[in-house]
Amino acid sequence: MSVSIHDHAYRFIGPDAMSVTSLPSMLTVGELADIAQVSTWTIRKEIKDGRLLARRIGRVVRILDTEAARWMTDYAVPDTITATA
Repeated sequence: MSVSIHDHAYRFIGPDAMSVTSLPSMLTVGELADIAQVSTWTIRKEIKDGRLLARRIGRVVRILDTEAARWMTDYAVPDTITATA
């Protein structure tokens, strides 16, 4: 019994298939820089240093929103200004 390419494609159609609405959101370097209130240079340096995971899709670098949230949680500098007595 042989399996054609068309039979293989049907395997992914059905209730378990990922719909477009359930795909994760992605941010550009500029969008993440705006959200984090840092420069695009800072975001690109974090990607280069391996602290922020990203993918190049075409000519644009994209970051998953879940990765952006992890980076902001792990590497954001907490407000360290405290009142001294």
